[in-house]
Amino acid sequence: MIIRNIKPIAAIAVLSFIALMTSVPPVAYAAPALQALSSLTVVDVHGKLVGPIQGGFGVVYRINGVLVNVQASPSGFIHSGRFLFASTDCSGTPLMQPSSNGSFFENVTVGDPGSSVYVADPGAIPLPVFVQSIFDPSSRICSSNAGGMQTGGSQTVDVIPALFEVDLDTQFTPPFSIK
Repeated sequence: MIIRNIKPIAAIAVLSFIALMTSVPPVAYAAPALQALSSLTVVDVHGKLVGPIQGGFGVVYRINGVLVNVQASPSGFIHSGRFLFASTDCSGTPLMQPSSNGSFFENVTVGDPGSSVYVADPGAIPLPVFVQSIFDPSSRICSSNAGGMQTGGSQTVDVIPALFEVDLDTQFTPPFSIK
């Protein structure tokens, strides 16, 4: 007889617990400490200011009067951008497309040696070139531009010679951190 009465007692206990929990106001908890930050900065291993973070994880520099945005990570600067070539094997003069009108920043390519910054030469006039190969500094791969697949459907695009500006690895020492 005692065993038969356990199911109804258990049901009453569960229902009583649910009723109690729904009638008790929630316990107040402290919100996590939030701190509004007007800016974050990237510093190198020696605490030297690499620059403020802009638009995600980019660092903006004015180099010889030209604004560039380069990407940084804890391990250093991220190789990015691309070089265009008239040759089929990424040999010869590295070329870049000029920045689009209305852009605050110049097109930038970061690559070897080190974390060298290259921009389209601001003193050069864009000329149409039949682009046959493209070098990607992040993967270090030279690929074909057959049929203009990587230049918007046309192999002939306006380009400017790439101009070396600075090797950022000579200025800053990874690893980087945020302060």
